[in-house]
Amino acid sequence: MDNIDNINGIRFLQKKESVPYHNRLTYKATILLLILLKCCRGRGCSIEKFQILMNYLYSKESQDTLIDFVETKKTFVYLRFDSTIIKALEFMKSDGLIDIQQNVSFKMTDKGRAIAIAIWEDKEVFLFEKAFLSKMGSSLTENLVQEINNSIFGN
Repeated sequence: MDNIDNINGIRFLQKKESVPYHNRLTYKATILLLILLKCCRGRGCSIEKFQILMNYLYSKESQDTLIDFVETKKTFVYLRFDSTIIKALEFMKSDGLIDIQQNVSFKMTDKGRAIAIAIWEDKEVFLFEKAFLSKMGSSLTENLVQEINNSIFGN
């Protein structure tokens, strides 16, 4: 059978937009590595902390909201679980970029750290995201993340 016969019924339609950058797993995996590098300082990072930081990353206004919350605790912060973050973590684990610790937090491997450092040192990529992560540093502690979680879910 000729290969042309196999593709006769396939049609390609041009879409107005491809997958937006912030929904791509490679983008999310890269940002998650940068979060581990700059906001978790070797202690690992909970899934909730990843979710909060990623939720507030995409605009200056939302970044300011999270920074204000960390500084004053007077604003409301939501915790929304994005399944693509979980999928990105699965890929990162299978690629050997992160490990899961006994307390179910995520920690970078040496391979992940080397990639994160190389990306962080590149002065031409992820400037908006790097500026936010630099401002946040480790100020969003796991205790504060747990307070947010408890205030929402009543644990």
